[in-house]
Amino acid sequence: STANTAMETILKEGGGRQWYQLYVWRDLELSMKTVLRAREAGFEALMLTVDSIVNYNRKCGWRSLR
Repeated sequence: STANTAMETILKEGGGRQWYQLYVWRDLELSMKTVLRAREAGFEALMLTVDSIVNYNRKCGWRSLR
């Protein structure tokens, strides 16, 4: 999702089996356009990340979960 090289170039020059990893953005329409672009380019699978690159704004600590 955040490579400096176009996904089509990576797919063409990378060789082997290739999956596309998507970091879902706040702009869901742009995320979906990117998924469609990856599919059209020929990636075999889509991997969605489940972690976050932004720290959560939590008001409670682990102790409050007891």
